[in-house]
Amino acid sequence: MKRLIYALAVFALVASSCGGESPKKESTQEVKKDKPLSKRTQEGMMQLLNSCDISLHDALVFEEVLMESNAYKIRFISSDIDEESLASLEGWFAEQVENLVNNGWKKRVVRDNEMMFGARYTEIVLLKPEGMKVNVSYGLSFYSQYNDSKKEYRFTVSAD
Repeated sequence: MKRLIYALAVFALVASSCGGESPKKESTQEVKKDKPLSKRTQEGMMQLLNSCDISLHDALVFEEVLMESNAYKIRFISSDIDEESLASLEGWFAEQVENLVNNGWKKRVVRDNEMMFGARYTEIVLLKPEGMKVNVSYGLSFYSQYNDSKKEYRFTVSAD
């Protein structure tokens, strides 16, 4: 009896491993395209910015990604800013906000060109439209900071 059970088990094992085609798996590259990257990395945050149709100004250079208050932040910097470059960066910032609002994001101005600690700050919260498929829970925060004494402009996006 034991031999019969053993023979049936071997037969079932051989039968299940032979013949028939198993469904083909997607390549790992295709899976990576569909799966959002971690917001902990520069690549993940850049993927998020691209999915929200946020473009970067040519003068901005990546500085860091950090975690703060349950949100990931990506920060860019531009140094040696003259008045013409500052005007261009401020126009670009306003254009990015306007594009998001036109795509259904709800805008809340927290600070508008306020002086704090020797720098001018603008902070805008953008609430995600209902049903939009992007890798954020509630929305984005845009920060711009210009320090006149250092001639330095910083742009930060925070995503929860």
